[in-house]
Amino acid sequence: MQEISRHTLLELRDRGKESFGGFEKLPRARIQFRPSWNLPEDENVLIFRFKSSDYRMLCVKDKKREVLYIIGFDFDFSAYDHGD
Repeated sequence: MQEISRHTLLELRDRGKESFGGFEKLPRARIQFRPSWNLPEDENVLIFRFKSSDYRMLCVKDKKREVLYIIGFDFDFSAYDHGD
């Protein structure tokens, strides 16, 4: 989280999902668990890989500010289909 907080989302996006601190976007509809608050089905969830890509941190971005809200961690690859 310290590494992520040192950079803008644009910088992190440019790293690509395989790089340390990089992320990928998935539509909320692909997430298999339901966060504790309602997110629109078309909301993008940012997926950050960490611990050598063994785990995932799922976040949503505040549309008005450079703030990320952590909505979950995927320690067992069950939060979404990892097939593609």
